[in-house]
Amino acid sequence: MDCNLPKLLCYNALLRYEGFENDSGLDFWCSICGSDIHPVGWCAASGKPLVPPRTIQHKYTNWKAFLVKRLTGAKTLPPDFSQKVSESMQYPFKPCMRVEVVDKRHLCRTRVAVVESVIGGRLRLVYEESEDRTDDFWCHMHSPLIHHIGWSRSIGHRFKRSDITKKQDGHFDTPPHLFAKVKEVDQSGEWFKEGMKLEAIDPLNLSTICVATIRKVGKIPWRGKWQP
Repeated sequence: MDCNLPKLLCYNALLRYEGFENDSGLDFWCSICGSDIHPVGWCAASGKPLVPPRTIQHKYTNWKAFLVKRLTGAKTLPPDFSQKVSESMQYPFKPCMRVEVVDKRHLCRTRVAVVESVIGGRLRLVYEESEDRTDDFWCHMHSPLIHHIGWSRSIGHRFKRSDITKKQDGHFDTPPHLFAKVKEVDQSGEWFKEGMKLEAIDPLNLSTICVATIRKVGKIPWRGKWQP
């Protein structure tokens, strides 16, 4: 049966079967990335019949005419939607990749961590020296908190050297091109002023973002290219 789409939330859509009109009593959530979702015309191309839900079969005597009227000119998913979804779910970061990431106990420095798992573009990072694999946190693969190995040395940032003398079996450095490039910025003008509001990562919980107020603006010397 064809559905319309009252609401969309991430990869989930709130669906309502055609024929229910304004009745939202049987709306249901469904992943648009699942195998049960198809563009309009899929049944005809696959030789499958379109049938109404039993609870509303009595509403129209000619369901075929009803659906033709409702679906003619209607927007639907592109024919290659499933392929595009599959491609978008292929993330470049893989388990066992090594990165430099902010040290959650000393936010002014970085240290080495290993990608433990990847879910929906989010990385579970475990600090390399964590023997029981519990010293970890989550961040997005495009987060400004993570960098390629050697980033701290290249810009003169503080870095906690690992006690591990060589890479563990199976671990390898993440290619630098996978990280979002930092834009170069003109520092001649004023950027930030005291009293401005912004969203900032909570230093006590790196997986959350809170509203913060700028209390003081100072210049930090960096070696190499300036990084925001």
